[in-house]
Amino acid sequence: MKNILLIFLTIVVGTSTLFLTTKVLAYQLVPMLGISEDKKSFFTNMGEEKNIVEGMEGTFTSDNISVIAKAVSVSNKISIWKIIERSAIVPFQKDQVVTFNYATEKIWMFDPNNYLTYKKFQQEEEIRKERLALLKTREGYKHIISVKRSMFNGETISISQTDSSTITSRNGDIFEIMYAYNIGIGFQFGLGYRIEKENLYATEVNSISNRAYIYFDFSYHFVPYKELPHIYLFLGSSLGTGTSKTVMPDDDISGKSMLFPTIYGGLEYFFYRGHALCLEGGVETINTQESFKNGTRQDTSEVNYKIGLGYSIMFK
Repeated sequence: MKNILLIFLTIVVGTSTLFLTTKVLAYQLVPMLGISEDKKSFFTNMGEEKNIVEGMEGTFTSDNISVIAKAVSVSNKISIWKIIERSAIVPFQKDQVVTFNYATEKIWMFDPNNYLTYKKFQQEEEIRKERLALLKTREGYKHIISVKRSMFNGETISISQTDSSTITSRNGDIFEIMYAYNIGIGFQFGLGYRIEKENLYATEVNSISNRAYIYFDFSYHFVPYKELPHIYLFLGSSLGTGTSKTVMPDDDISGKSMLFPTIYGGLEYFFYRGHALCLEGGVETINTQESFKNGTRQDTSEVNYKIGLGYSIMFK
């Protein structure tokens, strides 16, 4: 009888000791020593000496939120943890002290406030990801229609029948519409129509030139930065041919004009699925061959700088 009583007391004491030890170990205050850039992993000062082993799971809790994480790397005094929930991110800050529990039951769910806070966090994260997926890509779109409006200022000009030193300034407006095809991996080819009006001011006589071009366009759109996934930087070039007509006080001249080369760059901002705004600037060379009514030919070569805004609609 005494042996049975002794065994019973041993079991009770051992069980109680184990329970108390587990209770002590179950909750620990641990600091967030570091958090990864993607906010999916973090590391703490718990290691093998505190019974942490690689592959185990635990619950980390602050005042208003809890997450379950898995130990992916463990040393004697340090452990690295990764959030298990794919849609979640580390909700803590570096150096913040949180409560650690060896259990993986979502004990924080017993507090309605904590549970609702976490659910709201998850919902906002999902909404944010869905919005990013809608806004921030040109992937999957093959057909593009763009409309652009630009202004230009003259840099240099050479006119065969005129002393270029008498020209005081040049400026003008450009309007263009283009269809482009996105072949993928950032490359885009386009065919467009462009009209422009140039005002030339000189000491002797002022003139207005109206030109129209059909042009071929090529551009490359770079992969966006992670921080700005809805903004694409791009570079491009155009080659065009068309007609020109210059109006002067005494006589009008007309002929053909070539747009080559045009080099431009800018950024494209996706504000909604399949819709983008772009800011563009560039430099271009225009060569024009025009003739007076008496047959006298006038050749013009000019270099201009331009800047403009555009709007694009994309289709699959």
